[in-house]
Amino acid sequence: MIPEIGHFLIILALWVSVAQTLICFGGAVRSSPRLIAFPRYSSYVIFLLTLAGFCCLAPESDAAKYARGRLALPEMLEQFQREANVE
Repeated sequence: MIPEIGHFLIILALWVSVAQTLICFGGAVRSSPRLIAFPRYSSYVIFLLTLAGFCCLAPESDAAKYARGRLALPEMLEQFQREANVE
């Protein structure tokens, strides 16, 4: 369930960045200083959403499994030998 939350947060950050772009352009067209200032605050939201998303996704990566020792050295060597012999 945690990886799904991470994906949701990354997608939400994408949509906030799209909204940030559109609102900023709309503020420039209407000469509204309030709308032009919107990206300053939404960039913090995008940063926090992206950070939280990667924190949810990082423990599930293969690199994290190797770093925590979930895959023992003999298993890693067998995997590398199998990949090397796949001709």
